[in-house]
Amino acid sequence: MDDEKTIKLNDVSERFVNGVDIEYADKKIGEILEEEGLINEKDFEAVLKEQKNAGEILVAQNKIDETSISQVLKKQEESKKQVAHAKAL
Repeated sequence: MDDEKTIKLNDVSERFVNGVDIEYADKKIGEILEEEGLINEKDFEAVLKEQKNAGEILVAQNKIDETSISQVLKKQEESKKQVAHAKAL
């Protein structure tokens, strides 16, 4: 019996520009918060029904703190800047 174990590595080098995850530029804040494990899908769906700013609602419901939402928004903005810069080249 063969006991070889295979490790699969995904190349993410094109996903990062200057240390910034450029995939954040095209994602909605709810997707990013879910991927970061800060909220779950059910929480975000409930927020969308209220048709308000998602970050404000999640903070008000104590689902996430203001620091976390600020950090995610900063990542998203940096990602958008990197994408814009790359497209300009």
